[in-house]
Amino acid sequence: GKTIFAGMEFIINESVLEQIYQAEKIIQLGGKLQKSSQQMTMQAMNYLANKPTDSATYERDLKLYYQDLIAHIDTYDMIDNAFMSSRFSPEMTGMDDMMETTLSPEVETAVKDLHKTWNKWRKLLIEKLGGEPSMPRLNLAAKYIDQNGKELSEASDRLLLKLSEHAYSRKQQLQQFNQYVLIFTVITALVISFWFYRRVIRSLTETGKGMELIALGDFRHRLPVTGNDEISQMNDRFNYLNQQLQMLFQLMARLYDGSNLDESLKFISEEFSTILPIDWIGVLLVTGDSKIQLERGYYEGHPENFGSIRFDLEGTLLKQSLDTGSPLHIEDIEARLASNQQYRFLNILISKSCREAIFLPLVHSETLQGVLVFASKQSHSYTPEHMTLLKNLSMLITLSFSQTVKLADYQHLAAIGRFATGIAHEIRSPLATINMAIDYFRNSTEVSDAVRKRALLASDEAERVKHLMEEILLYAKPLSLQTHKHDLKELTDYSMSLVKTDFEAKHLHFEVLTGDQHTLVMVDRDKLIQVIINLLQNAIQASNHGGTVVVILSRDPVTGWLIFEINNRGEGISQESLEKVFEPFYTTRAHGTGLGLNIVKRIVEAHGGEIKASSDENTGTTIKLSLPSA
Repeated sequence: GKTIFAGMEFIINESVLEQIYQAEKIIQLGGKLQKSSQQMTMQAMNYLANKPTDSATYERDLKLYYQDLIAHIDTYDMIDNAFMSSRFSPEMTGMDDMMETTLSPEVETAVKDLHKTWNKWRKLLIEKLGGEPSMPRLNLAAKYIDQNGKELSEASDRLLLKLSEHAYSRKQQLQQFNQYVLIFTVITALVISFWFYRRVIRSLTETGKGMELIALGDFRHRLPVTGNDEISQMNDRFNYLNQQLQMLFQLMARLYDGSNLDESLKFISEEFSTILPIDWIGVLLVTGDSKIQLERGYYEGHPENFGSIRFDLEGTLLKQSLDTGSPLHIEDIEARLASNQQYRFLNILISKSCREAIFLPLVHSETLQGVLVFASKQSHSYTPEHMTLLKNLSMLITLSFSQTVKLADYQHLAAIGRFATGIAHEIRSPLATINMAIDYFRNSTEVSDAVRKRALLASDEAERVKHLMEEILLYAKPLSLQTHKHDLKELTDYSMSLVKTDFEAKHLHFEVLTGDQHTLVMVDRDKLIQVIINLLQNAIQASNHGGTVVVILSRDPVTGWLIFEINNRGEGISQESLEKVFEPFYTTRAHGTGLGLNIVKRIVEAHGGEIKASSDENTGTTIKLSLPSA
């Protein structure tokens, strides 16, 4: 606003200044008229005082006085005509162009008066000079000028006075105008400053306070949006950003608080719809048999029950998304399915009238592998900005879903543990009574050998049930470690001595190979002995009669961890069974509980270690245990 007013002031000032400049030039021309009239009078007086006495003197005056007189007359004629026409040539003004101006009424009156006086005065002067230029009557002309020069000088003086008054009036107008402009500029500046304070400074102050609240974690706070100016637009975009942050933190809070998949999908379908078109959303998780299963789905904000829908993972778009680790955009679902019928999952989206989808991979170590699917009924719904947003949020969503799945597993295991503990305690008492009855029949002399033989068999089964109850209680019991420094080789030798009878029963050969003399680990002695004994017993059971069990103790050159490997050199196990050996209640033995290796895995991971299994038809099955070195 200030710039606009300054420009207006410049334009108006430029017009007034030009008029003042023209007035100054006209005053200079008026001054020339006054000077010419004065010089003609002085020259006339000088000529009369020094009249020529001979022809030589007359010739001199003819060249000097007469020529000056004619020059003054020509100058007067030129300036007088210019005043009468209000057009002044560049020769008179020294300007580049013809100067045209409008004279005030007072100046025009003085100009006309001078013009009339000059025409009359000039006519009589020419008559006095005579009609012969070569023999002018200088004496008569000088007398006329001396007697009547005052009249012409007075007319010139009046014109010069009016011109000076006109120029002074213009200067006064300019000064007055500048005062008005100054007052107007000050008032305008004050108004603009007040407006700037209310609309900018105060808004920026409120924006700064709001941002400070948001920085302190108040994501519910919204910045004021009062108009359509730049600050309001900035506040509106910042509110949008804050809304997304609030939504993401709510998502994290929900998932980390233990929300199940249904609650998580419902929240995403409701909250993400503000930033992402969602008509259908679902999650598929990879299972242990190289398949992927549709776990949950939400369609238009309502949950769907699919039952058990599983797909072969290999060769699918779901697998492609998992391999790349980046969101996969399916721009035309029907066209993709037509190009490859192996993309069976797309049929579900088509049945929901969805035309476009995004596959977001969920990959977090071994705890979670799956795909979160967003689908829309409209074509061209997902923009590159949506893809970038999901790519940036993929890790957060993956970690959150991983936590959800892990918490679900923990809750599931906790429920199993409570159930198992209750069952074990309920069975223990009647089992003890049954054992007492069986012992009676085993030791009684009144029963036949057949009965005694059946009692012995029943006693073995009762012992197996007792052992199963003990493992279930151990499985359900929370782990509590008391760690100290121990030598892994000494623990291995001690564990070997406890199962020596089992080795000898199958005539097995046992080897311990140590590549590093320093095998100290920080472990709970009893828990690690339990692990080693369990692994030794599994190796004994899987080995052929007269076979070899090899234990190798080594150190990882990269991590520095100690490695405990046990190989039974027996028959290998299938890949499908190998992937499940650490799952609870999974066993390939007729009388196994399926809890031993799962308990081993829990103990090892509680120590911060890792355990893996591998198998080969030629070399048998190997269990590799890694523990941090002390």
